[in-house]
Amino acid sequence: MKIKSLMLVLLVLSCNLAFSQSFYQEGYYIELSNDTVKGYIKIVSGSKIKFKLEKESKRIKLKPNMIKGFSVNGDNYKVIRNFEAKSVNSLLSTNYDDGFAREIVTGDINLLGYTITTNNGQIYEKREYFFLQKGDKGHIIQAQHGKRKFREQMKLFLSDKPEVFNHFNVDKIRYVDLRSIIETYNSL
Repeated sequence: MKIKSLMLVLLVLSCNLAFSQSFYQEGYYIELSNDTVKGYIKIVSGSKIKFKLEKESKRIKLKPNMIKGFSVNGDNYKVIRNFEAKSVNSLLSTNYDDGFAREIVTGDINLLGYTITTNNGQIYEKREYFFLQKGDKGHIIQAQHGKRKFREQMKLFLSDKPEVFNHFNVDKIRYVDLRSIIETYNSL
């Protein structure tokens, strides 16, 4: 009986260890001094990651004010500052001091994805919202939802390269076209 109990305890502990390590993936972060630190990263939220130098080492929490960015699973994340986000189902916007945004497309216009996690006690929602930034230092704006708002925003935001609309019918573009619109803009 003791052997069965011991085997069960060892099985539970090994499953817990494997499960807890599975969230960490190989990656690196860039310090404020531009040094790169390789290790294992777990993304906790749009404004916090956990980092381990080795799989078995102690974890540290990193926030946007502590690093320049990080890379994990082939995706690069950069720190964005002073931006406003509005969830699809909300009438109110939230101002953020800083956060980690996934670089989806880079170029003259950067297409960034910022993940917002909401929990009202009943519903847990994790959704990526898209932001546009002209150049690396430009103002960050959220891509608008809704056909008319989105089309108006694209007309204004892309007005310095009107030839982009030779590739798209401006009256038919949709939110789902955002990536290809930005890639086309950056290629011109």
